[in-house]
Amino acid sequence: MSADRLYFVPILVRGLQEDDLRVGLHEAFREIHELGQRPGHQNGYWQFLRFMELAFWEADRLAGAVDDPLPEEVERQGILELQFEKDGLPLASIAIPQASSFQTVTDVSQGHYRIRLDTGRVLWSGRLESTDLLWGHAFPGKGLLMAASTGRSGQLFTRELRLLGGAVVVRVQPGLEMGSFAVAFGIPKEGG
Repeated sequence: MSADRLYFVPILVRGLQEDDLRVGLHEAFREIHELGQRPGHQNGYWQFLRFMELAFWEADRLAGAVDDPLPEEVERQGILELQFEKDGLPLASIAIPQASSFQTVTDVSQGHYRIRLDTGRVLWSGRLESTDLLWGHAFPGKGLLMAASTGRSGQLFTRELRLLGGAVVVRVQPGLEMGSFAVAFGIPKEGG
């Protein structure tokens, strides 16, 4: 394991040594996030997010909020998955990569959605309506750009969800008959 994957450890230690623990950790988290956006630190930032997720899981388990131990495959492989559910049923699952990438979840129709980590932590929950998912309802009077034949709406979106401190961005994109989730991992926010 290269040192850049653990760059956050000395920063956390420094934050924990501050007289005002809240201020010290706030500054540490800010520094870790800023460094994580720079080239050469992305893997370390994903390790930090993984560490924090496991720490929350263990804290919940010790407090009695979660009975289950950490899922064995996550513990063994160290891989987190982003899971999408519609109306309580699984829709899709995406392994969170350790490098910047884009992925798409298709066939998104009207209903209640939940996005969570495979450890059980819910990152977002909400209802998507036709105004979120259907081009004609989302952007009445606007042409469908160059996507009429594919059913995709191009780069326009109706919602942007910034998860895990902005390390994961999920955009709801309307289509002709159904929408999609455009998922960006470790991609800096673009204007617009």
